[in-house]
Amino acid sequence: MSDEMHIYLEKNDELFSKYDEETHERYTLEMYNADDAAENGEEASCTKKVSFMNLPSMDKIKEVIGNAGCNTFEITHTVEKVERYERKT
Repeated sequence: MSDEMHIYLEKNDELFSKYDEETHERYTLEMYNADDAAENGEEASCTKKVSFMNLPSMDKIKEVIGNAGCNTFEITHTVEKVERYERKT
């Protein structure tokens, strides 16, 4: 949630009340062939993505990359925070 939204909700706490929040994490492994990506950019033929709830071991990463036929990978760690509010009556 943006800082502006937090400020708005804090200033209007007589209108809204926070009642719940959750945090979700995931790791996305994006795999490709380096030469193909360098030559073709976004049009690279071997670009695959796999998501994990926990950071996979290096052995698991090696296995997944090998099965995909790729030689290069990126890992993106995403944390998503969900806050729930209700309007006060």
